[in-house]
Amino acid sequence: MRPKVYIGQFLAEKKSYLPILYPNLGRQHKPGRLFLDKAYDVLGKPVVDIVTDPALCDFFLLPYDFFNVEKFDKYLREFGALARKHNKKILIFDFSDFDKQIDIPNSIQFRVSLYESSKREGEIVMPPFVENLTSFPERNKSLKPTVGFVGYVHFSLPSYFKLGARKHGIYFRRKALDELEGVSEITTKVIRRLGYSGHRDTIGMDPELARKQYLENINDSDLILAPKGYGNYSLRLYETLALGRIPILIDTDCVLPLEDELDYNKFILRVDYKNMDRLPNVIRNWWSRISNEEFIEMQKLASEAFTQHLRLDRYLPRAFEKYCRK
Repeated sequence: MRPKVYIGQFLAEKKSYLPILYPNLGRQHKPGRLFLDKAYDVLGKPVVDIVTDPALCDFFLLPYDFFNVEKFDKYLREFGALARKHNKKILIFDFSDFDKQIDIPNSIQFRVSLYESSKREGEIVMPPFVENLTSFPERNKSLKPTVGFVGYVHFSLPSYFKLGARKHGIYFRRKALDELEGVSEITTKVIRRLGYSGHRDTIGMDPELARKQYLENINDSDLILAPKGYGNYSLRLYETLALGRIPILIDTDCVLPLEDELDYNKFILRVDYKNMDRLPNVIRNWWSRISNEEFIEMQKLASEAFTQHLRLDRYLPRAFEKYCRK
């Protein structure tokens, strides 16, 4: 049963509401977001029911991505006060790269970017929106593994000044590529981008060609390097799973969705960021141990994990049932 939510009145200054409300309120297109705009289509049916009487709802739902309305103090105070009046919890969604605290009392917070060591009660990690991709045919195991990567790796000085897991994703991308390229037992297929490929303003090339190269790289690889980006999560990880390939997650104190239910080690290769200098050895040892049958099974499990559990139209109903008990 879908949760009944009260969303209140919209802000006059804000026209863009949460994508999870598109099935209820109408689809809003964001063509500048390129491939992400297509990803919103995955929610073809409502995942919540909107009610106009706050007394009849199961939860209050903030209808905006939180950090898009963070500065509207009066709006947030009044929304919170009404929720308290009716003794209802507030559902908050944050699809941003931020991991800073959201100080809204009595709330359940769904976020894509979290650090395990600083995760607070009431924070739930969720998958990002991912385009509804069709899984590629499984690959057979070859003599040596092919590791693929297409992405933005331009040098960013501030990324080197942060400590440990909180360094910018560019640092981990460059570090991983430096470790892997030139290793004779590993084939690398790498395309370095000079700009962020997810937005029309920064992509710097024909978007269709960029997407074609990206998907072909995943299809032609056994493993896909998946460090974090600006936030502490990897969109590439979920796209790789959707396409039936095995991601190499550079684990930067990551929290993964439904990790208490899904055994991610059955379909991803996880490497702690502290051990990146051992990355080639980890891959070589893993490749030497796995049989062709096991390799094919991992690819199937990767695709099934995404389509059955991590695609948002599947994840959200399960998450509401699991985490949002009244």
